[in-house]
Amino acid sequence: MRLKRVFVLLAIPVVALGAWTVVWFRIADEVKASVDAFAADQAKSGRSFAHADVAVNGWPFRVEATVPQPVLTAENGRNTVRADRVVVYVQPLQMRHLVAVIEGPIIFADATARIELEPEHAASSLVFDEAGRLERGALDMTKIKGRMIEGDAPPAAFTMERLQVHERREAEGGARAALEMEGLDPEAEDYPTLSRLFIDVTRPQPIDEPVDRAALERWRDAGGTVDLTRFEAIAGEVTVTGDGTFAVDKLLRPEGAASFRIAGAEELLARLEDSGRMTPQVRAMLEQMLGLFEQVEEGGRKAVRVPVTIQAGVLTVAGLPIVPVAPLLPPEQPS
Repeated sequence: MRLKRVFVLLAIPVVALGAWTVVWFRIADEVKASVDAFAADQAKSGRSFAHADVAVNGWPFRVEATVPQPVLTAENGRNTVRADRVVVYVQPLQMRHLVAVIEGPIIFADATARIELEPEHAASSLVFDEAGRLERGALDMTKIKGRMIEGDAPPAAFTMERLQVHERREAEGGARAALEMEGLDPEAEDYPTLSRLFIDVTRPQPIDEPVDRAALERWRDAGGTVDLTRFEAIAGEVTVTGDGTFAVDKLLRPEGAASFRIAGAEELLARLEDSGRMTPQVRAMLEQMLGLFEQVEEGGRKAVRVPVTIQAGVLTVAGLPIVPVAPLLPPEQPS
């Protein structure tokens, strides 16, 4: 009788381990299938997602899916994002929360230029709701070595201490996203170090998915806007802050207005003259131009307010047309 009890006690963990193994492999199959589901969702939105064979490991405590050579391509086939591989970690008891580690250089490319980032560490956290919709997500990169290659020009190298991107779904179908960058140091001596860049935008109104031309037109006709709730850039003595509101016009071109405050420009001009990199005449001319703008206070410092507008496909700064602005989507081609 005692021996039978011993066998029962030994059988319980063996049976439990066997049952958990079955559950684990079922979850692993679901994770592998979710990669294909992600590719299918991208196709519905006019993008494509390609990768090499997915491997699933991590038994028994977690599911670890390795996606080699992932490439995300935009609708026109000209814009791509690629990496060496992405390793997705899933805790079986928290299936709606994914953590992905991105390995190797991350390359953003279009028809004319590309940006290569080699972070010391890059990871993303994604949380989904019960319907499988993204509830919030974050991307964090640290100690980045990068370079920008444009046309036949020599590569422009830079380093960056940290890059973070956050996104979350808001009430009533809206969304909010923020980008924060610290310690962007260009290799070229003519460019200052950007110690901080922060951009916070909110889309109060919902937009249908996939985000195609028809969805953008419906969003526009319903009064859709994007609010630049906070912009801050600090480079040396100069601090630029701003906010504004934008929408799209009948041709799906961005339109709207913003106001930017620039503080510390006078100190920068004085330092450039003292260092011999600017003549007194040029400094005097630029200071006269600054005097044409409205004088305001920004964080206890003297600043000037510079209005920026986008209308009829032209970006205008203080009433002066600067550059044309293209539609968010290319015009439809006649069939």
